[in-house]
Amino acid sequence: MTKNSLVPDEVKLSGSYNYHVWKYYVMCAVKKEQLWNTLEPSRDSKKSQDPNHEEKMEAVLNILVFSICPDLMGNLTSFHDLKNLWDFLKETYEINTDSRKYHLKNKLSLVTMNEEIGFKPYVNKFRNILSQLSSIGDNCRR
Repeated sequence: MTKNSLVPDEVKLSGSYNYHVWKYYVMCAVKKEQLWNTLEPSRDSKKSQDPNHEEKMEAVLNILVFSICPDLMGNLTSFHDLKNLWDFLKETYEINTDSRKYHLKNKLSLVTMNEEIGFKPYVNKFRNILSQLSSIGDNCRR
């Protein structure tokens, strides 16, 4: 597995507020390594017949573990089964759509332009939040 396949440090899971972005990066990393069926098996997959199944499970587990902030790891050390860990993270950190919309709209209202940082980072931050809102079905046209 290459270093490039891991989730960047800036996107490590650190709570509910960045779960959706983290999940996207993890999905990309896992798919890049052609391990998606290991994490989300389809009904047709034959995991018991794959001689490399345990090795693949370990590779995906490593991607997950190394993409989570150390502060959260204390809650996760008892998970040794990949699917249980993935499901726990989803149940724990995925925010329902309404509260996520509220959180993002609040975050959008707090975006301010700082002369020291400049205009481009301000616009990028603004677009990023709008993009996240759009991805959950809110077009912010009110």
